[in-house]
Amino acid sequence: MNKKLLLPFLLLSLILIVLVSCQPVPRCNNPYILVGTSCCLDQNDNSICDSDEPELKPTLVDEPQVVEEPQEIAQTFTINDLQADIGNVLGKNVFLTKDNELDTMRVYSSKISKLKLLGTYSGSNFHYYKIMTLKPELIIEITSPDDYLVNLKSFKDFVSENKNVFVQTALNSKEIFEHEFKEGNLPELIYRFRGEPTSETAKYIGHSERSSVFYDEITFPETISGNIAEVRSIKVNSYKVNVSDTKRLTTFSKPKYTQELSNINYGQSIVVQCSPNIVIALSVEDYGSAESVGEKNYNFPGLTKDFFSTPLNRHFNLLIKDAQALLKMCEQRYQFTYIRGR
Repeated sequence: MNKKLLLPFLLLSLILIVLVSCQPVPRCNNPYILVGTSCCLDQNDNSICDSDEPELKPTLVDEPQVVEEPQEIAQTFTINDLQADIGNVLGKNVFLTKDNELDTMRVYSSKISKLKLLGTYSGSNFHYYKIMTLKPELIIEITSPDDYLVNLKSFKDFVSENKNVFVQTALNSKEIFEHEFKEGNLPELIYRFRGEPTSETAKYIGHSERSSVFYDEITFPETISGNIAEVRSIKVNSYKVNVSDTKRLTTFSKPKYTQELSNINYGQSIVVQCSPNIVIALSVEDYGSAESVGEKNYNFPGLTKDFFSTPLNRHFNLLIKDAQALLKMCEQRYQFTYIRGR
């Protein structure tokens, strides 16, 4: 470069440097930082402008995970629905009415009026029948979820604890028979049996009792389809009943006749667990009927429980067919929590 021009150029450059260096430097207050001659936002204090940082996708680590539970479809069945289903399976009309309500369950039963064998005059073919309310079908609804039958053990415990509910008619038979010779027609019938013309004035004046228990057991037959129990209860009560008549009692306190009587308490039920809170029981109520001649001869000398094996097994075979049909119905329609319709 020409020396004459070099001096002016250097002087001009020096002036420009001085002018630039004299410009004021901007101040950036937190959370801003200085970049070049301007400020930018740095909220996370990493010395990088937030606008220059790559955009991060939100993390799901700390967010709660929502798991959707499968919703069970609620199905509601009333006692009338169950009544209709049982009737269809058994091929007959079944009318269930409320029987009683206990702490943890409700009991429903179908009721029929039928002649029932209560007793026999020992040493004769004279049998005592009475029209009674019988319950061939029984339904139990467990109302407390804490008592639902969740496995075989809970079913066995339930049947054992409530055995008397299933054989209630049998247990009532003894009480009814004793009422009949104390306050009912049996004293008159004893007089007639003895050929007395004054039967209408016959009166009970005392008795003695001897009882024999032949069966009182619960078994649980193995099935491939569900829980079943068989409840058996047979008790024979033998009595010596003392009777007299009104006229005789005015002069004699001793009985005129002492008649030996025997009472049969018979109960046999097949119990089916339909669902965790529905139990169905089918009962035999025709033991010792007019058609079952052999069953009426239960009071012969030397009677043992083997005498009852044949009729018990025969009635069991009839009941078990219906019970298995009910189990199939329950598998198809009631294997969920039963809701009692209001």
